[in-house]
Amino acid sequence: MLWKMKLRAKKAQDAVWPKFYESVGGKEKVNALLRSLGREEI
Repeated sequence: MLWKMKLRAKKAQDAVWPKFYESVGGKEKVNALLRSLGREEI
């Protein structure tokens, strides 16, 4: 049962995150923001 939840979460993440990156100007902009905050890049 846990693997089904993980699979659903992975599918949702794969569907949502690329759209988010595009909406904010790309993955590099997200990484630039994370670097400025001292956080790990994606």
